[in-house]
Amino acid sequence: MSAVLATAMLAACGHGSGVPLGRPSDLGPAPAIELPAVADGQPAVSLAARRGTPVIVNFWSSSCVPCRTETPALEAAHRKTGGRVAFVGVDEEDVKADAQAALRAWGATYPSAYDRDGVLADGYRLVGLPTTVLVGADGRMRLRHTGPLDEKAIAALVKLAAA
Repeated sequence: MSAVLATAMLAACGHGSGVPLGRPSDLGPAPAIELPAVADGQPAVSLAARRGTPVIVNFWSSSCVPCRTETPALEAAHRKTGGRVAFVGVDEEDVKADAQAALRAWGATYPSAYDRDGVLADGYRLVGLPTTVLVGADGRMRLRHTGPLDEKAIAALVKLAAA
C-alpha cells in the first residue's frame, strides 16, 4: 500500500487548486481516527470526540509541497470558524520529527494525528496528498477532495460543513 500511495501522492501533488469541490453526498461512515498527536505532550487525536460537529480532515505529509501552502490557509479558516467546524490534520507515513517541524513552520495549531504506518489510507481511500475529507456532524463522510485547496475552496468547504 505504501508504494501505491507514494506513487499516487506524486501524481496528485500540485493538482486540484482552483478545482471545484463537487457536490456533497453520503460516502459512508468515516473510519475512526484514534491516533497519537504529532506534537509531543498533546492528547491523542480522536474523530469520535468531535461527534456532533462537522470536521474537516486534512491528510498531509511534511514532504508534500502543496501541503506547505494549503496548511496555512486551513489554519486561517480554523481560526475564523470559532469552533463551528472542527479541523483535524492527519500526517501520513512521515518521520515524526519532520512532521513536527512542518507544523511549526506552517503555523498549524489545530490537532494533527500521527499516522506513521498509513493505517487510515485504505479506509479514507487516499489516492494522493493532500486529501481533504468533510465529515458531517453525524460521522459520515460527505465529500473527499484530492489535491491542494486554496483559500476560496476552503471557504466553500467550511460553508458546506456549517450548512
